[in-house]
Amino acid sequence: MKYAFFSSSRFGKLVLIELLNCGFKPSLIISLPPKPAGRHQELVKNEIELLAEDKKIPVLCPFSLRDPGFLAEFQKNNFDFALVAGYGKIIPKELLNLLPSKFLNLHPSLLPRWRGASPIQSAILNGDQVTGVSLIIMDEQLDHGPILNRKEYDLAEPKPYPVLEEILAKIAAQLFIETIPLWLENKITPTVQDETMATYCSKIDFSQTKIDWQKSADEIWRQVLAFNPEPGTYTYLKSQIFKILSAEPARQENNNQLEPGTLFSQDKNLFIKCGTDSLKILLCQLAGRKPTTGYQFLLGHKDLLNEKAG
Repeated sequence: MKYAFFSSSRFGKLVLIELLNCGFKPSLIISLPPKPAGRHQELVKNEIELLAEDKKIPVLCPFSLRDPGFLAEFQKNNFDFALVAGYGKIIPKELLNLLPSKFLNLHPSLLPRWRGASPIQSAILNGDQVTGVSLIIMDEQLDHGPILNRKEYDLAEPKPYPVLEEILAKIAAQLFIETIPLWLENKITPTVQDETMATYCSKIDFSQTKIDWQKSADEIWRQVLAFNPEPGTYTYLKSQIFKILSAEPARQENNNQLEPGTLFSQDKNLFIKCGTDSLKILLCQLAGRKPTTGYQFLLGHKDLLNEKAG
């Protein structure tokens, strides 16, 4: 079994580690080119390229998947199939045609729900009770191709994004390992996705991470779970950025008279009033300061009690 692996994300790296641990080593890895980062804008390789080098797997990082040189290099390998997991770019027709109906995609949602760039965050944000991973045959449309197999995961208890990403990556690798032998032996009939059930999610925008304290504590809690550690969830305190790194909803009827966004303390804990209920602040960070627990923040900023975040 000879296959190429396309990825540039942490999700893809986690999937690849699981596949390598189970003996499913790709013959070639395709990732995105290094990007400038830091004050000096030096080119930095992504996690996938570094892992490929560490495991001594050939890796290509083309600027364009339509580049004739890359297409020729890819075609001469005679792959049985290609597997995509969080690559970050649309696979063009020119490349798909080199392996007709043999480009597969591991997508961390139960397609056709949450097609697009942020399926894990979207499942958390929207309070989905169940999520999972889908293995599909790719076509030219976004996360649109027929489904080979899916695995569900119970999300009745919301989880932080990094935790859920790791769980789904393990499920994805297992789904691939279970499905690929059957597919290669033509023992699976792909299922066309139900277009009436399709929902979409875009790349996370920084504007989505600002807290609206008029929302319920549950909604804001899910926002904190979905957007930490990156890009983070924040509000303003006296014109300073105040990041909420970890929190949980709290039901406190005796504080209903407070306006949404008001900071208050109770039993040595820091809370912020929401549109419904309150948010207990477990870990926070004021701009230019180190992260602290809510209680530590209280000790150093008692003057901010009864101030309004916004």
